[in-house]
Amino acid sequence: MIRPAWISTPLAGTAAVFAVLALLAIPLHRLTSGSAAAALTTPAGDADDSTATPAVLYLRLLADADKVSITTPDGTPVWQLDPAPAGEHDIDATLTLAHHQTELTLTASFPQSANETAVFLTVEPDHLASQTQHAIGSGQITETLHFSWPE
Repeated sequence: MIRPAWISTPLAGTAAVFAVLALLAIPLHRLTSGSAAAALTTPAGDADDSTATPAVLYLRLLADADKVSITTPDGTPVWQLDPAPAGEHDIDATLTLAHHQTELTLTASFPQSANETAVFLTVEPDHLASQTQHAIGSGQITETLHFSWPE
């Protein structure tokens, strides 16, 4: 087979490689473009992203409390201590995480003669990093604590 001399030059070889890459670029662009990815995702309204996740809750009280309760925003009790001595306490619980977020309402009742104090709540869900929130006050403390983790 006789072929022209210019086909075996480095310039021709480079041009052939670029031609093959150009032909592959079109299907690769279609696969990786946003329109194809959007077709594969489910609509937001169809799927409920709420998941029940086991977690460990750690409560740290700096002073003795008459009562401490942790509830979900809809009022479902998660944990209750009555009375609650100063120190650290922990419990295994199941939390509902929606889009890697949850809210817990912390209510603590301290004796009226007590000085200002703090309550620390650490939430450690399975396979997620622990996060700590706190509430400061005296007498009756009610605080909604928001926990969120990156998806």
